[in-house]
Amino acid sequence: MSNMKIISILDDSQRQQEVQIEADIKHAIVHVDDEIRALRADVVVEIQRLRNRVQDLTLRVTVLEGGSP
Repeated sequence: MSNMKIISILDDSQRQQEVQIEADIKHAIVHVDDEIRALRADVVVEIQRLRNRVQDLTLRVTVLEGGSP
């Protein structure tokens, strides 16, 4: 009977470890999702900055070539 208790305790310990690992994985996924959202936002801002820069440079070239802005 004492062998059954040991097996039961080990099973509980393994279940607790599995639950902890699952919680850690879920936390990591949430963290990665947050990082991806932040990076996407950074990319959107950078694309807009580059578009503005291209417009500015296009305007300058037009003026230098004697055209009207």
